[in-house]
Amino acid sequence: MILNSIKLFLVIITGTFLTACSPFVKEKASLEYGKTITIQGEVSENNFGCTADLACYLLVKTKQGLVRVDYSISRKQCNQKAAKLGMEIEKGDKVKAFGIVTEDYILSTCDADNYYLQKL
Repeated sequence: MILNSIKLFLVIITGTFLTACSPFVKEKASLEYGKTITIQGEVSENNFGCTADLACYLLVKTKQGLVRVDYSISRKQCNQKAAKLGMEIEKGDKVKAFGIVTEDYILSTCDADNYYLQKL
């Protein structure tokens, strides 16, 4: 049990650290806050932070640059269909996502039932 907790902690810390220091961060997309948009691209990372009360998200390489797609934030109002699919997506998968821009390069599929995540 303790060993599994340590492994989960290391995955979360390492994933967060690698995301912050990733070479893709320089290529972040510039998205317009509050706008609903659709993006499409290849997954470069699936971060399972929501298993520890953080956000679960995909990092998606798009034509506009790197986009972080939040699909679960350990809160009840998240779109459960997107959250379930998000947990199954792997690095290298092609995806399409529709949601609202919550920060400069972050797209959330959590805030409405019509937002979605789709594996292509």
